[in-house]
Amino acid sequence: VGQWKANKRIGMFENLDAEGKVWSETYDDGKRIHREVLNRETKAAAVRCRHCRGCFHDSHNHEHACRRHLGSWSEHETVGRWDCCGSRNSSDRGCDVGSHCACESNA
Repeated sequence: VGQWKANKRIGMFENLDAEGKVWSETYDDGKRIHREVLNRETKAAAVRCRHCRGCFHDSHNHEHACRRHLGSWSEHETVGRWDCCGSRNSSDRGCDVGSHCACESNA
């Protein structure tokens, strides 16, 4: 069983990749030293969130998993900003958190 020490992985971890494969990975001082796919039934592949555009597995979704803006990006001449929070960085991750959503947008 793996653990985190000084923000580094140590020991063995099981990881689920975006395609749904389960991997066994061994780490030493934060560096991966061994990786092998486990012979288990493949899980569902990751899906893309309609809010943040990140990929996620439903089994790892929770009410603080997604960070996004509630408003829209507006550009006026050479300056732009998010109308929900006033941030002037178009790549700002967001001012709101919630669960990921794979459903289609109705807006």
